[in-house]
Amino acid sequence: MNSELGRIADALERIATALEKLTSEEKAPFSKTNQNNKNAQIPQIIAPSTPTKPANLPKNKPVNPTIPKTKLPNNNKTPKLPTSTEIGVLHKYLEKQGITVQKPKKKVTPEKMAYQVKLEELALFLGQNFATCKDLYRLLKVNMLAPRKPFSYSLIGASAEQNKLIRQFCQLLKDADFLEEFNYRGKPEFDIQLKASGKEQKFLSGAWLEYYVKFELDRIVKPYAAKTGQPYEALPNLQIIFKDKTKAELDLFFALGESIFCLEAKTQPVLANLKTWLNRVKPIGLENKAIMIVTLDKSEKECRKLGQELGNITIARLDNLEPTIHSLLGIQK
Repeated sequence: MNSELGRIADALERIATALEKLTSEEKAPFSKTNQNNKNAQIPQIIAPSTPTKPANLPKNKPVNPTIPKTKLPNNNKTPKLPTSTEIGVLHKYLEKQGITVQKPKKKVTPEKMAYQVKLEELALFLGQNFATCKDLYRLLKVNMLAPRKPFSYSLIGASAEQNKLIRQFCQLLKDADFLEEFNYRGKPEFDIQLKASGKEQKFLSGAWLEYYVKFELDRIVKPYAAKTGQPYEALPNLQIIFKDKTKAELDLFFALGESIFCLEAKTQPVLANLKTWLNRVKPIGLENKAIMIVTLDKSEKECRKLGQELGNITIARLDNLEPTIHSLLGIQK
């Protein structure tokens, strides 16, 4: 009996010891014993850290897509070309010669500016298409004088392109109030019925050529000036007063770098009139090689002869205006 009770007591003691050991392991799962067990899967707790900059990004570039505070340079920006207000070559030259520039008295209103745009569009179109429009232009000049009766212009024999250009010319004339009437009749008449308004006779007589020559000069010289880094300055319709109080008007007075030039536009140049004009502007002090006259109604042979009679002045026609400007300025193509 006593032996049986002893065996039971020994068994209970072993059970108590096992329970005590199991309870101890549950309370300490990360004990040294478990850490030495290579097969034990111990969860790892990683503390949060601040984001780091990727190694492949530039040092100065922000990681987050935020707007940089510093303004980046614009590599596509066109280099600034010196302007007349910065350089003042022409005014300085005239001042040195004792010549003053007369300021315009009339104020330019928005209405006048809008009308000016129409005149410039007309001048540019006529200059670019003068070979096609010259016959109608000359007929219009005759019929813009009193009594200004209606007249017609035939388009029989004109190509489709010429027909289109002439009608565009008439529409521009109408938009600028040069025509009271403008009516195109197609097949079989193929003509235009017109009546001049009589307005802006000075413009049609020759001022339009001054506008066009200024456009062409800008178109040709500005890119060259920008390429070579030279300042370009042009003053159209310049009213000047000499020391003796006499006055003169320069159609186009311009400078490329430090070189000064004068350009005059004449639709019908007459030798005597041109000599008078040259004598009037002589106090400016320009050499003849720096003066150019643009004309409409002269052949190439007549231009060479006229230039020689004027002391080797350059005479240009519309159809060779660009190469003549290149030659005048020494621009190499």
